[in-house]
Amino acid sequence: MVEQESAWRRCPVSSKGAAGLMQLMPDTATKLGVRDRCDPQQNISGGVRHLAYLMAKFHSDLRLVAAAYYAGERVVEAKGLRYSNPDVVAYVTRLRERFERQKQFQSAKLASSLGRTR
Repeated sequence: MVEQESAWRRCPVSSKGAAGLMQLMPDTATKLGVRDRCDPQQNISGGVRHLAYLMAKFHSDLRLVAAAYYAGERVVEAKGLRYSNPDVVAYVTRLRERFERQKQFQSAKLASSLGRTR
């Protein structure tokens, strides 16, 4: 998520006002008790708690969780997978592709390390 949101830059600020590694919006940060969105520890802690909340709310459907993280939970809650904003669809697609690449990389890395230990 951090790679997608900020490319690991410590405190970028989006045109919509999201800030920090996980690009927390001001209201979301306040709700999560994040005082300094540019503090990596606070930002990641808040972002992870927000993701956990969305996972529970959307029953672990990662497509809906990603869409809600990007577009806001209300619009996704109202329309679910019928929400077809092109920016949101592109965001969810990029995030899924990034996740799949990371999963393949980790599998290859694990397989490689297991092969060396035998």
